[in-house]
Amino acid sequence: MEISPWLIYVVMELDSVGSLFGCTSVALFFIAVVLAVSALIAIDGKGIEGWKNKITQFIPAIASFMFFLLLFVLACLLPSSKTAAAMYIIPKMASSEFVNYTAPAEMREMYSLAKQAIKNLPTDKEK
Repeated sequence: MEISPWLIYVVMELDSVGSLFGCTSVALFFIAVVLAVSALIAIDGKGIEGWKNKITQFIPAIASFMFFLLLFVLACLLPSSKTAAAMYIIPKMASSEFVNYTAPAEMREMYSLAKQAIKNLPTDKEK
C-alpha cells in the first residue's frame, strides 16, 4: 500500500474524530436518560396495564442508549494520531524500498552512511 495524502490526512484527523465520538456519546447518554424518565412519567402509575400499553415509549431511549454504547466504544478504541502514524506511516517511510527508490540521492546517501556507522560501532566484546 502506498502512502497517499488522503491517508496522512485521515491519520492526522483521528484525534478530532475521537473527540467527536466522545462528545456525541455523552450527549446521547443524556438524551437516553431524559427519554427514559419521560417514558416513566408517561406511564403515570397505571400499573401493569400502563406498562403493556406504553412499552413502545421506551424504544427511543433504548435506541439512544445503544448508539451511546457504540460511539463510546469507538471513541475508546480509536487510536490517537501519533499511534496511527507509528502503525501505518512511519514503517512505510522507513522501509528500505522507500529509501532506495523514492527518496532523493542525498537521503539515500545519508541512509547508507548511517547504516555503515551502525555496523562499525564497537561491540561489547571488542571493548
